[in-house]
Amino acid sequence: MSSIKYHIKNVILPNRKTNWHIVVKVTRKWREIDTQNGNVLGVNMIFIDQSHDRIRVWMDSTVMNNLENKFVEGQTFKVQNFKVQEYTNLEDEKCFEDDRFIRLTHYTRVREHMGLGCLIPENIFVFKNLSDVPNHQHRISSCIDVVGIVHSVDPLKLSSKTNRRYTDLVITDTRYYVKIRLWDELGAMFNKAMNNLTEYPAVSVFASLKIEFSEKYDITYLSNNVASRFYLNCNVEREETLRKRFNDLHGC
Repeated sequence: MSSIKYHIKNVILPNRKTNWHIVVKVTRKWREIDTQNGNVLGVNMIFIDQSHDRIRVWMDSTVMNNLENKFVEGQTFKVQNFKVQEYTNLEDEKCFEDDRFIRLTHYTRVREHMGLGCLIPENIFVFKNLSDVPNHQHRISSCIDVVGIVHSVDPLKLSSKTNRRYTDLVITDTRYYVKIRLWDELGAMFNKAMNNLTEYPAVSVFASLKIEFSEKYDITYLSNNVASRFYLNCNVEREETLRKRFNDLHGC
C-alpha cells in the first residue's frame, strides 16, 4: 500500500484522468465563504503524503454535503476518483505555490486509512526567508510560509474602516524584521496564545500568509486569510535553529 503510485507527485498535469488514488493526511480544512452574501461556496483542504508533498484540494457546494464530514483534520485517508486541474489567472491567493490542485467530484470515494498515518507528518512548510519578504513590492498570488522569533505583539485593535479586530506583530530571524497583521479570529487567538505562553523566546510558524504592500507607509508586510494558521513553539527544525541563534546572542 505504500507504493509510489499512491503519492501526490504522481498527480500531474496535463491529464484528463479521473481514477486517481492517493493516501494522504488532511493537514488543514476550511470553508470558502462568499463575502457578499455569506453563502458557503465550498470547502478547501490541504493534503500531505508520505513523501512530504502537499497539494490543495477543493470541493464545491454541490458535493460538500456528501464529502465534507468524511474528512477530519489530522486523520489519514485513501482518496480516489477526482480531477486534477491547473490554476488559472483568475485564481487569487493560492495557499502555497503550485501549478495544480485537486477537485473532488460526485464520483470521489474516501475512506479512512490506518496504515500510513504515523509515516505522514502533521504539517509541511516551505519557508520563505524573512530577508526576501521586503523585496516583494507588489502582492503576489501565492501565499507563503514564514517562521520567526516573536519580537513584539500589539494589543487587539478595532479598525475604524472595516470594523474588524486585528493585532500587529513583528517577527525576526535576529537579522531581519517583518511586520504581520492578523485579522479577526486568528489575531485574537494569537494574542491569547502569547498571553498564556510559558516558554521563551516565542518562535512561531505562520502558514499561508499574504504578501501586502502599503503605499502609504512604503512597507511590505504579511497578513492572513482563511487558509492561514500559526503554530507557536511547534519544534520544527528551522525553529530550533532560530532559538539557538537567539540564545547565543543573549548568552542564554
